[in-house]
Amino acid sequence: MKRLKFFIPFLFLLVFIAPRAWFQAAPFYVEPALSISKSLKGSWSVNSKLVFRQQLASMENRGLDWVSQSEAAEVQFFANYQMVGGTKLTLGYIYKLEEPFLNSFETEHRLLQQLTFQSGNSFRWNNRIRLEQRIGENSFRNRLRYWFVFEQPLFNKRDWYFVASDELLYTFTGMSGEDQLENRLQAGTGYVFDNGQKLQFELQYRLKHIAAARQSSAWHLLITYSLKL
Repeated sequence: MKRLKFFIPFLFLLVFIAPRAWFQAAPFYVEPALSISKSLKGSWSVNSKLVFRQQLASMENRGLDWVSQSEAAEVQFFANYQMVGGTKLTLGYIYKLEEPFLNSFETEHRLLQQLTFQSGNSFRWNNRIRLEQRIGENSFRNRLRYWFVFEQPLFNKRDWYFVASDELLYTFTGMSGEDQLENRLQAGTGYVFDNGQKLQFELQYRLKHIAAARQSSAWHLLITYSLKL
């Protein structure tokens, strides 16, 4: 429980400081996801993920305006190679549909190269560095992402666990005024079933266009079911 106390600041930021957004205009989304992974021979493994994003509400004038709008759907594929010392190299592809149920939906292809590793002594962090090439119908953008996460069992048991993470994202286009900086702070809990499958709930706060003239923010409820084949 000592490690869990270390992450009280995460919860404080997520619920009290970051949400100046509680009283500002900010959309609220729910993101259900299904993640499937499989180990292959040797050091290789593969996994895929299906993600759906639905806007449920918008915070306006210190209240909620309920809406229902499908924002995006993603299909993700990853190939992973386990290296010496627990470091993992990943290559991936993501296909994204913006507003998938409209006739005028837009598509995006995303290529990614990723390195995952652990750091820390008393507190073990999982770190992820990812470079993405985002290819839209009329645009091309590069994005660099750094993400770190901490996970700790709850109640001295193996089934329930606490998870908290933070991620910085920098989009660069080579065009003046088009680069963007974003931060994603989240915390939640999960449950590991006897068969190894997991169900995880996280509340995420996104702050977009940091240091720009007009910042924006959003809340996301992430619900992920993970299974291994």
